[in-house]
Amino acid sequence: MIIKNGFVDLFVKTTSEAAYASSLLKGKGDKIAADQAAVDKMRLF
Repeated sequence: MIIKNGFVDLFVKTTSEAAYASSLLKGKGDKIAADQAAVDKMRLF
């Protein structure tokens, strides 16, 4: 299966941004908010 580089770059950027957004809530005790932050960031792409 061949995957175009543009899709790989977008996937990496999207997941990186989502991980960063959820990391800002790490240790706050609200896993729902951390998950929502990641989802909200992914929906921007």
